[in-house]
Amino acid sequence: MDKKQIGQRLKELRANSSLSVDEVLQILKNKYGIEVRPNTLYGYENGRTSPDVDLFLALCKIYSCRDILYEFGYTDIKEIYNIHNPEEKEIIEKAVSGDQKARDLLI
Repeated sequence: MDKKQIGQRLKELRANSSLSVDEVLQILKNKYGIEVRPNTLYGYENGRTSPDVDLFLALCKIYSCRDILYEFGYTDIKEIYNIHNPEEKEIIEKAVSGDQKARDLLI
């Protein structure tokens, strides 16, 4: 993903969170101690510049991104509950897709 695509995704996530730019800026300042100007946030969303790692992660937390790799197109499979055991992950993915036998294993 390039800067423009990342910016577009940040903008979509903000919109999906029903937050205005001003609300995001207030949360950044009050909760994370990060002060950003409105034009700077617009610059990120328009792909002109990129946030540093701390700011990027704070934005992801604000927008409730549980799986950053999935949200930003670096993997096609969304991590479910951050399970790293392949067998458990496979069972959960099958259960989510409607496999009754897998659902019975979870109960």
